[in-house]
Amino acid sequence: MHESPRPPVQPVRRPWVWLAVTVAAVAAIGVSTLHFVTAACAVARLPALQPPASGQAGPPLANTVTRGRTYFYNPGSGDGSCSFGRLPADGLYVSLGAEQYAAGSACGSYLDITGPDGTVRAEVVDNCPGCSHGGIDMSQAAFARVADMAQGTVLVSYRLARDPRLPGPLALRVARAASARWLALQVINHGNPLAAVDVRAAHRPGWRRLALSPDDYWVASAGAGAGPFRVRVTDIFGHRVVLSGIRLAPGALQRTRVLMYAAGPGGHQQSAAATATPGGTASPSGQAGPSGASATGSATGSRTAAHRAGHGRPAAAPGC
Repeated sequence: MHESPRPPVQPVRRPWVWLAVTVAAVAAIGVSTLHFVTAACAVARLPALQPPASGQAGPPLANTVTRGRTYFYNPGSGDGSCSFGRLPADGLYVSLGAEQYAAGSACGSYLDITGPDGTVRAEVVDNCPGCSHGGIDMSQAAFARVADMAQGTVLVSYRLARDPRLPGPLALRVARAASARWLALQVINHGNPLAAVDVRAAHRPGWRRLALSPDDYWVASAGAGAGPFRVRVTDIFGHRVVLSGIRLAPGALQRTRVLMYAAGPGGHQQSAAATATPGGTASPSGQAGPSGASATGSATGSRTAAHRAGHGRPAAAPGC
């Protein structure tokens, strides 16, 4: 006798089973979401990476290493784009491409440059018209510290030197064309790139911000009166000093006893009276040089032409 087939028994799903499945699903989604949010927050808390200095519109950075090709050149008898006047042939100098020269912002700062044979600290004194993609030009003495001169060109890496050793106290040079209605000042021996220069005339309230020109002069296009002035100098790392007793003396180099910052990290001088030295120029080493250094209002084209003539290239070497 055969039994008739029975219909399949459907399992009974109790409500607590559905509740457990739902709780597990919600927990899984929550853990995933929490992991995603935590990771996103962690990324948000990371410091932003600086773009490579090569191609950036601004001076090299202290926390970014740039790589590029370097050549060597003879600074010659020209003033250079930074208007420092004639430079000693054995000095440690470097010239930057237009983007890193940044319309004069890099003038007077220092780079630590490393090549196949060592590292050298060189001062930025000029604009290199043919340099691009992180390429730089070095004085012969500086190049010899990092590579064999016979190579003519090598690959190097470099970064901005923060708070480099200062060659001496600050000095100010007043442009030869300066007057009560148009003022231009050059700051020398500041070490770090400058962020701002402000002037305050005697018997006048408030500080007036000056604008940087490509030849390293800070300009008040409407003038600041007949002086004397107080000049406030601030660098990109926050060091600030105030110089008093600055005279409206066109062409004069006015020396001070004030350092932009002290030898110790983070320290700097506050303020002191400035002393004037009529005539002459100040070289990057802080010593007086020959008179006749260029000032704002002079022919920039002639300086560029002189620079191009001084930056020789090996015949078979590509442009930097």
